[in-house]
Amino acid sequence: EIMRIEDQALRWFDLPSAAHFQYLDAALAQITQMWNDKYKSSLKTRKCVMMLVVNGTSKTPVQVNRVHALSGREAMVIPCPGYDEYSKQLMPQGAALFFGYSSRKAVRELGVVNFLVDTTAFSVKVSNVGSLKPSPKPGFAPYVQ
Repeated sequence: EIMRIEDQALRWFDLPSAAHFQYLDAALAQITQMWNDKYKSSLKTRKCVMMLVVNGTSKTPVQVNRVHALSGREAMVIPCPGYDEYSKQLMPQGAALFFGYSSRKAVRELGVVNFLVDTTAFSVKVSNVGSLKPSPKPGFAPYVQ
């Protein structure tokens, strides 16, 4: 169930170590494994894209303008320390995990799930085939997983 995966992710990112961005790779690996276990029988038709974005160098908040799975369902946001859900702002040293998954029809027709995070500081596009096209603006360092 998606809610169980999201709950586990929230528990991971509530850990004190998450505030210092330690062990994030391990957390993402576990979330990915949970997703794969859930959809083991239908991985050919169901794709998931997860992306961790960190406002690593800015001294001011970054506004998240748009988060969208371009071929499929809307993305979910799992707030990490420093992400304000109400204002949709990524605070300095803040992080958010964007979690998008496709419809079966989109994957059958397009074969790929593109995922876009657009902010006032950078725009990152990623797809499930491993292509990564970040276009950061000066002074910002998004971290993409």
